[in-house]
Amino acid sequence: MAVGALEPQFYALLLKGLGFSVDELPSVLDRTQWPSMKATFAKRFKEKTREEWCRIFDGTDACVTPVLDFAEIDPKHVAKDGSGPQPAPVLSRTPAVAGKSIPTAVEHTEQVLTQLGVEQEDIRTLISSRAKL
Repeated sequence: MAVGALEPQFYALLLKGLGFSVDELPSVLDRTQWPSMKATFAKRFKEKTREEWCRIFDGTDACVTPVLDFAEIDPKHVAKDGSGPQPAPVLSRTPAVAGKSIPTAVEHTEQVLTQLGVEQEDIRTLISSRAKL
């Protein structure tokens, strides 16, 4: 089973589905406890079949889903060449471009400030002082 219940409301539903009370386990926000929580969850998940867990978490917002074998994947989610799962959603009108760099924190500062009507002298002063905008 795959678990992604990081937010408190989803974590509470995960604990409920697993049969734990909120007081039995540490806060999901305490990262130092994640290894022990992972072991606790793994032990609990081994107590039932995947199908039983699916029934328990079906219709909830607990962020728990089954991990499927390749043969179980719906064909619409398999890459056209059959090599593996197809990421979703598929963006046909605005496809992702591999290797495109992410702008730096100040890459477009001058352009944005100019569009906002800030004077060039003030922009140079702000950039040279490394002001936090």
